[in-house]
Amino acid sequence: MWSPFLIDSAKVRFFAYFCAMIGFNLQKTKRHFTDVLATTFSQREAEQLMRILLEDLFCINWNRQLMEPDLRIDERQHYQLEQAVKRLLDGEPVQYVTGVARFGNLLIKVSPSVLIPRPETEELVQKICAAIPKEEPIRIWDIGTGSGCIAIALAKHFENAEVIAFDVSKEALKIAKENAKNNGAKVVFAQDDVLKPTSDYFTQPVDLVVSNPPYVCDSERAAMEANVLDWEPETALSPTTTRFVFIAKS
Repeated sequence: MWSPFLIDSAKVRFFAYFCAMIGFNLQKTKRHFTDVLATTFSQREAEQLMRILLEDLFCINWNRQLMEPDLRIDERQHYQLEQAVKRLLDGEPVQYVTGVARFGNLLIKVSPSVLIPRPETEELVQKICAAIPKEEPIRIWDIGTGSGCIAIALAKHFENAEVIAFDVSKEALKIAKENAKNNGAKVVFAQDDVLKPTSDYFTQPVDLVVSNPPYVCDSERAAMEANVLDWEPETALSPTTTRFVFIAKS
């Protein structure tokens, strides 16, 4: 007998086909995939994940999810949800599944080439913005920019600032540049290693240096979540056993 609590590719495909034939609505589709997710996650987590999938994959925000329960979900959308749910059940972070992460009021593109922005990093940006006058013409360096979230948020806030963002990863810089363009932020990006700097930018004066560098020691890895260790870039987590190497070299 078919059960919505058992994830099986043939059954999920049949469900998607069935929904397409009868025009299954948002409420029933959401309930089904939430039940599937709840076989691995808590009910609260499953509901939150479904909310994120619907909003970031199909632009169905929370208000619409509440107000339009009969909204039709087509076969293509069902297939996307099927694939997304499979990836979540495999432990992949939801931000990599949807390809985006929220950082304050910014929408940031992410991939396994960059670290997923953390709430603590958002708090760091908020503290910087509160401490320095918005109109101040300052020069800012963002070391190890990754997705570019810090540099972009600061460039958006400090309209007269010159923001320069560095990273050793060409793949990360590609995503960071795309994020800056998508969010309308003026940021200069440079590929360089702060431990072995070659850029002329490092010979120039700077007013603020901000960074969220790799800091996880090998001894701490055993206590970390698998969805962090298995999916996020190693060089962004722990490039060395000495957690303060970036501070020591600065």
